[in-house]
Amino acid sequence: MKYIILLYCLSLISPIFTQISVVNYEENSETYLKFRLQLASTDLVNITKITTDFTNQTYIPSCIKYGSSINCSIELLPSSQTERYFIYDENHPTISTSIFVMFKKFNLLVVSTPKPNNNSILRFSGLYFQPYPIFNLVINITNLNETKSFNSLLGNITFINSTSFEIDVGDSVGEIEYSMTDQYITLPIYKTSYQGPIIESVKFLGDNITITGDNFGNSKFSNYSNILINSISQNQTSYLEYSNNKVILKSISIEYFSNSYDFDFFIANISTLSSFKVLTKPKLTAISNLNSYSGGEVTVTGENLNCKRQNGTSSDILIKMGNKICSSPTNIDDVKFTTLKCTMPQGFENDENLPISLSIDSVQADIPPFKFTYYLPKVTKVEQDINNTITILGDNFDNSQQLMISSNFTLNSKVIKLNTIANCSKSSLILSLPQLFNDSNILNGDIIVYTPYSKSTNPIPVKLIPSIQEIKGIINKNGGIITIIGKYLNMKRFNNENTVLKIMNLQNNTSCYDPSQNNDNNIICTHLPTTSVINNIIVSIDGKQSITDIKVEFQSPIIHSFEYQSEISSIILKGENFGNDQSLIQIKIGNTILTPDQYSITQLTFEKVEFQLVSLKTTQDITIIVNQQISNSLEIYIPPKPTERATFKKSQIDLLLGILLPLPFIAVIIFLILKLYTRSNVKKEIKRFKDFIDSTVNQKKPNQ
Repeated sequence: MKYIILLYCLSLISPIFTQISVVNYEENSETYLKFRLQLASTDLVNITKITTDFTNQTYIPSCIKYGSSINCSIELLPSSQTERYFIYDENHPTISTSIFVMFKKFNLLVVSTPKPNNNSILRFSGLYFQPYPIFNLVINITNLNETKSFNSLLGNITFINSTSFEIDVGDSVGEIEYSMTDQYITLPIYKTSYQGPIIESVKFLGDNITITGDNFGNSKFSNYSNILINSISQNQTSYLEYSNNKVILKSISIEYFSNSYDFDFFIANISTLSSFKVLTKPKLTAISNLNSYSGGEVTVTGENLNCKRQNGTSSDILIKMGNKICSSPTNIDDVKFTTLKCTMPQGFENDENLPISLSIDSVQADIPPFKFTYYLPKVTKVEQDINNTITILGDNFDNSQQLMISSNFTLNSKVIKLNTIANCSKSSLILSLPQLFNDSNILNGDIIVYTPYSKSTNPIPVKLIPSIQEIKGIINKNGGIITIIGKYLNMKRFNNENTVLKIMNLQNNTSCYDPSQNNDNNIICTHLPTTSVINNIIVSIDGKQSITDIKVEFQSPIIHSFEYQSEISSIILKGENFGNDQSLIQIKIGNTILTPDQYSITQLTFEKVEFQLVSLKTTQDITIIVNQQISNSLEIYIPPKPTERATFKKSQIDLLLGILLPLPFIAVIIFLILKLYTRSNVKKEIKRFKDFIDSTVNQKKPNQ
């Protein structure tokens, strides 16, 4: 019977061993892996999960049965990889069916490339590159004809996560060829490179060109470099300095030439993404006047005004004033090319405010703010003197062409006819401000010249020199509010813009803050706390500084109380505003100001002055003078000094008391002793006298 039961059990177990006879898989796609399960019988199979041996991941498959086979697929994760996959049959849980799956790789990308000099990491990303522990991923790279190999088993391929990994390729430059292999697949050869050179700036200094940027490689790679200027390769022997961030090379001088330059930098055949363009543009800063409508030579001043190229050939120059061409340009300065001269054709009265244009070898100068006018009255400078007059310096102020009859100046919208000015010459005009403006307030602003056709020419700023006449207000060491009175103390310009106002002391430090202006155009401000009783004020407006400085009145000294230290004969006065400069202190006793040899100051602060007098009186009136400021008078009393005979020091008095105090006691003791002594002697004398009488009586008795 037991054998029948055993055979029955074996019959039940047998299908379990043979239920899935074969497991195959299809090459994975980017997102799916498919399995094909061949069944040994038609018994029910229920595939509920698929697990892995290394990453311990669990997948829920999607399965479809086709007769004696089942097709299952799982959706892959970024962390999926080559490893053993276990197929779990819920109907036969004790039987394990597995297959080792070699993954196809996808989406290999270079995430970051190495930088020359400071970051040699080449980082990749991709799907399913993480190797199984007993297998290895090999990366081979070739750079500058040198090949290196990296192996995951050797630990020189670092996986940051399942999809990112990196290698350290070392410091170098140029192109990198790389390939990857494992036990299953060999990928083709790909190319990347070290980060390419970047040009950030180009500067010219004489024959030297300084190129700054990044990724040039260290000096050991300089022989792999190639610098092109306008497609012309520069010899490596011209390098004066070479580093990863800067290259200095010697070239033909291009500092003072107008041109357009394209800089290209190659390092081991890796170039800048695009040419770095440098324009050395011509620049116009001034042009001379013509004193005649018949035309003539004018001088153009500026930068990069080269009439010839570096190779000595003539530059293509076009100079135009409006539609008039200034012909035959030649350099006056043929080293730095800062000036050139050319010839203007004939002009007419209405040829005014002509725009100026200049191009050299197709490089166009910026249009300057000034314009060209034939026989133009031109202002170059404005000067002001202390007599409230301004002198306008310039050119063509004379009346030789009758131009001045209808020309005028404007200042603060005041129209000034040039032909009405008495002090007028070809190059200067002298204007009396009080006469022209009736002594009304004048604001800083532009003087503008208007030509006969009412076209404005060059404006030039008039910056009036502020004048301080008086300062009202008194300060103490904590400062105070003052009012500055004078002329041209304007906080606004004529166009209502704020002037640049500074109120300073003699050390050019700000001494007054929070300025405001009253209706009389005086300035009210708060003086800063000060450590001196002498405080000067200077006003600067729009860079023009007042010629004279005026002192701010400091509060007079005040004496509150008096102390006398008899042991050192020192007088202490307490009060306010004494300052801290002994040289400014004077002492007045009664109506007499003491000379410096009659007193000695031992301590001085704003609140206390301590001094000693050579001669002292018992009662006297004392006054302190600080920088000519007189304090109140205070009567002080100084006790007289005792005479020398009656003068005892404390130690002497103590000694005297020590001597005198015991004397009565000593006298009493002596008296008692004498008294006792006297009484003793009397008794002795009485006894002697008695003995004498007795002896005499005894001698007389025998004779009787």
